[in-house]
Amino acid sequence: MALSAEGFSNDAPALWYGPRAHTRPGPRSQRLWLLWPAWAWRVMVPEPGVQALNVLQRVALALATAGLRTSDEIGRRMQIHPDLAQLVLTELFQLKLLDGQGRPTARGVGELDDARSRPVTAAWVFQDPFTGELWPRAEARLNYVERSFDADGWPKLSLGEPGRPWLQRAFLVQPGRVARPAPPAPAEILRAARSHRRMRRRLAREEEALIGDEGVPGVEDDDVRAGGVSFVEERPQAMWLVAYAYVPQGEEDRRWYITDPFGLGPSERLRGWVERERTRSKPLGAELLRFLHGRGEEAAGDASEVAKLTLDQRHGIAVRSHPAFEALVEVETVLGSGTLSAWMARAAYAALRRALEVLFGPLARRAPWRDLSGQDAVFNRQHLDACAVQVGLAPLPNAVLKVRQGQVRSAAEFNGGSLRARVAAAVLAAARSSDHRLRSAAGRDPRVLERVEALAVAAGDAVHASGFRLDRDRLKADVEELHALVGALGLGDNGRQEGW
Repeated sequence: MALSAEGFSNDAPALWYGPRAHTRPGPRSQRLWLLWPAWAWRVMVPEPGVQALNVLQRVALALATAGLRTSDEIGRRMQIHPDLAQLVLTELFQLKLLDGQGRPTARGVGELDDARSRPVTAAWVFQDPFTGELWPRAEARLNYVERSFDADGWPKLSLGEPGRPWLQRAFLVQPGRVARPAPPAPAEILRAARSHRRMRRRLAREEEALIGDEGVPGVEDDDVRAGGVSFVEERPQAMWLVAYAYVPQGEEDRRWYITDPFGLGPSERLRGWVERERTRSKPLGAELLRFLHGRGEEAAGDASEVAKLTLDQRHGIAVRSHPAFEALVEVETVLGSGTLSAWMARAAYAALRRALEVLFGPLARRAPWRDLSGQDAVFNRQHLDACAVQVGLAPLPNAVLKVRQGQVRSAAEFNGGSLRARVAAAVLAAARSSDHRLRSAAGRDPRVLERVEALAVAAGDAVHASGFRLDRDRLKADVEELHALVGALGLGDNGRQEGW
């Protein structure tokens, strides 16, 4: 494998960990398959096991073994209050790990020896070459996937079950010439392993299925044990992770998602990285636009750059870091076209609706969806209306009042769901938070959600109605309204609300 010191080789190994969608992703031919670069580090981490002592107890026991006897001495070394140190020493005495003079008993010495001799296991952790961030994942083995290249130089993955393989063309996201990174800190590695374990358990609970812990280093306690991490190799290996982008099939939710390469459903982390890189890489930007709209490579040309400058002038440079920026660029690109057609207007309205969905994504995050009933639609309507009054909003649109609890949960926990589900979740969240952005928007205009609903209806009519007819003035007016809503809901403090 030809790997330079500064970059990734196209023929570096590709890894397959079973990326999967959170809902029906459509036929394989309608997805955008990606090979995303990653540095792979092989490390040794402590194996999981039951810990009899918490962090404070273990440290205090170690200090007592070193000769410290009083709560003042131990508290000063641990940088905790002496009263807390005394409580910890009392617990160790009750566990018969310290004697009456504060000296470790034979059992206490054995407890420390067991911790020091705890076995370790090999694992792989993965580092993003663009950001230097460590994926919150850890794998016990590298699952290679066979790959070839077609006549045009495109990689083809050999996927499927034994005896029923199929070849899948994939787009390779080349990072170019990048320096080899410094090794990640041991504490980062432990956090990555813990995060992977927690997410697998959460996924298992959601599917009401049992997923074993095999293949995931289990690290449950704190970074005090970070010294147990060691590197097997001083230099990382360049790898490609397989993932795919998709649009849910048969649902109102038309937002595009991208899978986590490690099989844990959709990844907002990777979607954000793709959104960022598409602005830097014209090939990736063109491929993503082709996937979303079936346009072609010309969509990533001068018209897109003009649209970005237009947005800079309207909202300031901060708009480029706004989550809805790419959708706004698509709207402005169509609007600035000299040959606007009905088909292009439909595409503009589709991007307009996506911009609204992205705008309400952070507003809906962590909303108390359990406040709604899973069976009582009347109760849900009354509760949402009561929350709207509390926030300072006018009566909610009827379409928002019809959303179900499951749809609101998708918006609150997974950044999914339809626009109306996100709006309902945002209302619930605003009722619980005095500084929620929707409250300030309602203070300026109590009918702000009616304006959102009007745009949603216009976009739905344009995208779905068979008899849609182009109305340039109406389209321009709707785009102006979109910009006004983005200003009211998303750019008041340069788009840096929590969750952006």
